[in-house]
Amino acid sequence: MLPTNSSKAHNWGCDPVSSNCVVWQGPDLECIDLCKGDTISDVVAKLAEELCIIIEQFNLENYDFSCLQVSVSERPEKLQELIQILINKICALEGIDLGTGADGSNDCPDNCVVPIATCFYFENETGDTVTTMPLLNYVTAIGNSICDILDDIQTLQDQVTSLQNQINTTNGEVDVIAANYVPQSSLDYQNSTKIDPTGSTKYVTDALRTVENFLINTQESLGNTTEVFQNIVKAGNITNEDSLSENTKMSALIGWTAAVQNVAQSIGNAWIAINDIRESVSYIKDNCCKTGCQDLFLNFQTQIVGSNLTVYTTGSTGFTREWRECTPEGTLITVKDSANNSTTFRSNLIAIIDVPTGETFSLVGTSVDPALDLTITAETCFYNSSNEITCDKVVEDKIFASGDCPTITLQTFVNSVQYSFTTAIGYAYRAEVKNDLGSIVATQIISNPGAIVTNIISGLLADTDYTFELTSINGGGVETVCPTVAFTTLAEPCLPPDSVVAVLTT
Repeated sequence: MLPTNSSKAHNWGCDPVSSNCVVWQGPDLECIDLCKGDTISDVVAKLAEELCIIIEQFNLENYDFSCLQVSVSERPEKLQELIQILINKICALEGIDLGTGADGSNDCPDNCVVPIATCFYFENETGDTVTTMPLLNYVTAIGNSICDILDDIQTLQDQVTSLQNQINTTNGEVDVIAANYVPQSSLDYQNSTKIDPTGSTKYVTDALRTVENFLINTQESLGNTTEVFQNIVKAGNITNEDSLSENTKMSALIGWTAAVQNVAQSIGNAWIAINDIRESVSYIKDNCCKTGCQDLFLNFQTQIVGSNLTVYTTGSTGFTREWRECTPEGTLITVKDSANNSTTFRSNLIAIIDVPTGETFSLVGTSVDPALDLTITAETCFYNSSNEITCDKVVEDKIFASGDCPTITLQTFVNSVQYSFTTAIGYAYRAEVKNDLGSIVATQIISNPGAIVTNIISGLLADTDYTFELTSINGGGVETVCPTVAFTTLAEPCLPPDSVVAVLTT
């Protein structure tokens, strides 16, 4: 690989990629201290160092041959010539003639034995260190060592070639990376504060995960796509239905979407329908339900205990502080028994509205027999001082002396009514609540009552007019329908809101 500052790199069009950027992926080579993961620069440097050492060692110009006492013409130029001269000198020092071996034989060079260098010492099968070898064997061993060195050099050269190929391949991969390189800044993403309150800069992958979590939370809150559309269709198709506030179809209202495709369109239609209903209800309030006498409702009840008659006005509605009795004496009340005996007295019915004790009158000294069936009639007359309206109506209540129809006491609540009465021996009872259309909305059967029955009928609407009707059933199964008692449930209490939401309108 050419270095990045090489002039050849520029002249030959080489890619200026430093060899420091390429690593050795081959095996560890302990002989030259080379490890997997070293850079190519280190690998080539170590191979070059080993090669230089070998070349330096075998460069005969680096040796001093003066002690060998050889002439210039005899100076060795090849390793083989040097080894031969060394062998000759060794033989001379050992007193061995090239014609004879170390043992004095004249078999040299074929069979003569010569001393060997220490690096060639070895142990024979008996454990003795061998320091001599036949000359031919010694020369052969030296030649084999030289061949091994040459093989190592060839191996190193092959490895360098392989490294060069890997470097070339790496250069190509680096070229591809360089061609598709994007700056780090392009991987940054500024989060929206609506999704991430910190609005911090993140990598695109982290920002995508933030958005993904936001979408998952949103889906868990609103429902998935299938759930959303399943609930959109619950609205039904009222496109061709009549508008409640205008003489037209719903489809003709401004902004109406005939074929709803998404939540926004569904909500838009819902608000148009709500506004249509609001306008219709507003019109009804302004034009349908007139104020005055029609808003008044008086729940008139009576109870006889011994000779004392108690009058109650409970659950009454529409009476404001502007209303008063038409006469200062109050309402004229007539009590008549089943023998046509009667008496009258007056009561301020407005004053005793929702008073638990009511107002009690004694029948002692009158012609009325409290032991008989009684009919109590109130000729009501009320006057509104603010608008000068006078309202009058005759209301009636009956008290039956027989056990068939006991006296009923009612207590109204927002969504229920409590009734109580004293039972007669051997009787069963059926209690029913009816709406203003006469339809039964609740029924209770009292099969085995105690001496006093106190029950509650629930599930009623707030601030709504109802009637209570009790049917008594004697032991023979004969039913007697007692007079109905009108009542009105209480209105929902106005509670303060938990929180206040400001609604801005333009």
